[in-house]
Parts: sequence; C-alpha cells; structure tokens
Amino acid sequence: MLLGLAFAFGVYTVVKQTALFDLIEESKDLAKQAVRDPSSIVNPKPEHWIDRRRFDGDGVVVNRLADQSADLVLLQGFFEGGLEIRLVGRDGQPVRRWPLNGPELMEGVTHVRNVPSTEWHFDSHGVVALPDGSIVFNLDYIGLFKMDRCGSVVWRLDGPAHHSVDANADGSFWVAGTRGYFDGDSSPHPLFRPPFAKDTLWKVSADGELVEEVSLLDSFIASDAFGLLTLTGRAGPTTIPTVRYDFDAELFHLNDIEELPERLAPDFPSFQAGDLLISLRNRNLVMVLDRETRLIKWWHIGSWIRQHDPDWVAGGTISVFDNNRDETRNR
Repeated sequence: MLLGLAFAFGVYTVVKQTALFDLIEESKDLAKQAVRDPSSIVNPKPEHWIDRRRFDGDGVVVNRLADQSADLVLLQGFFEGGLEIRLVGRDGQPVRRWPLNGPELMEGVTHVRNVPSTEWHFDSHGVVALPDGSIVFNLDYIGLFKMDRCGSVVWRLDGPAHHSVDANADGSFWVAGTRGYFDGDSSPHPLFRPPFAKDTLWKVSADGELVEEVSLLDSFIASDAFGLLTLTGRAGPTTIPTVRYDFDAELFHLNDIEELPERLAPDFPSFQAGDLLISLRNRNLVMVLDRETRLIKWWHIGSWIRQHDPDWVAGGTISVFDNNRDETRNR
C-alpha cells in the first residue's frame, strides 16, 4: 500500500508539475552541471568561459589614437560580477550600461532544454546598437531581445537565437537560429538522423516578429552542394547532438549573416542587393546565398580557420575575421 501511495504521489507530482517536481528538476540540473563543470558548484565564477593563454607574457594591446574623444566601443561580457553590455569610451569608462539578469530575462521561456544552472552560464552573444540608444541582442539559445537606452525590455522573441545580430536598412534584422530534431522526430533528409541540429536564418522585423526563416540544410540540398554538405568525416548517415555545444557538435555552426546593402551592390557585380553573406564556422566556409532563390551563389573554404564576421567592404572585397582556432593550445 505504501509503495502504491508513493507511486501515485510521484505520478501526481509529475503530471501537475508541483513545487516538488521543480525542486527535483533543479537538483537534476545542478547534478548535471556538477559533472560537466565541478568548479561551478564550489566556485561559481565564469571561469569556464576562459581559454588558456597560448603564448608567454602578460598585458593587453592598447589602441592609442590621436583623437579619441568621440570614439565609442560596444562591449558585452562579464563586468564587476555580472553579465552586461556596455558602451565605453576609448579610455574604458562606461558611457551607457545594460546589466543583464539572465533568470529574469528568460522568465516564462519554455523551449530551453538545458536551463543555465547559474547566472554565470548565461551568454550574451551578438549585439547591435541602434541610433535611438536602444540595443538588440541575443541571450544565446534563449531569445532575441530589444532594450531601450534605460535598460527596459521593449520586446522579446523566444527561440534558439544565437551569435551575431545584423541590422538591415529597413529596420529589420538577420539573426542565426537553430532547429533541433530529437529521437523519434522525422528527419528532413535521410543523410542525417536525429538527434541533430540544423541552422536557420531568421529575418526579424523592427518590432520583434519572426517574418521569415530559411533552412540552410534545404539550401545546400537545393543547390546540389552535397560535397560541402558531407564534410563530416563520416561515410554514412550521421548523428549530431543538439544538446551539446562542443567544438564540432553542430552541423554548420552558423555565426553571421549580412545582407548586401543597396549602396554597395554596384561594387559586387556578381551579386544582387539583398544577397546574404554567411559564415559557417565548422566548415571553415564563407558563402553567399541568393536572396530570392535561396541557392548558393558563391563559396570559399581554406583561407581561414573557424572564422567569424565576414563583411561586405566598399570597393568589391569581403573581409573576414580569422579566429585561427587550430587547437594548438591543447597540445
């Protein structure tokens, strides 16, 4: 009888998701975090974000310009004990601050499978400042947010948004997104079987509405780019975890989308205004996607390692930030 009552109580706890259920789930999350990152339990500091120094020596490089009075730099990271976005002068002094409280910002979010176990495990990743003093930023894989100049949330778009936020001339934004396929889900292509994640391109309106979503996997397939699509080192169907974000755990690792603006289109006769410049880190690949057909127009691999932030540059060139992540720091 006691076993029966205990079982019934357990079923009730799960079905009704009572306070005890929440406590159990939080305990499970803490246990998982303790296994992944034991130091976060005894020393809850953001040390897991820090890479080991690769070269000898201390200090930083300081840019000293002739006239720095009007130069401002937008930063995001951990400052004085918390996650924050800052606008600072060249002397490092804050001009504007946007403190980010992760648990408060994600209140009511239901799509996150692995809730960050501490405030140190939230990640502001991708931000753009607007002329009115507001900012639009990603809280990685939780949502896209707009805050006014005083730090109040104007809108929130729930979903696994991540990496760069790129503003368009019409006030909209291009943002990286992700679609997860889990055990039991049907796959959009037989080459990949769940669980795996596919990257998508989000176009978000000025008022925070998702107005378009483009599947990169579909674009590769439609472009007959199977040579690029199968650069996985595997001979057959592959499984790519969706809940781990290790160095090579994702199919593409989309990290930037930039629309070719009208003013620069004449400098790029092979492309049209609105075409999308895209960076896929896990394939060391930069490519251009046709805005209308969603087919691959141009691609290049090999001149960089784990790159980020390709930009259209006046004069008809493309600049790329080379992360140069060759893993020599681990050897």
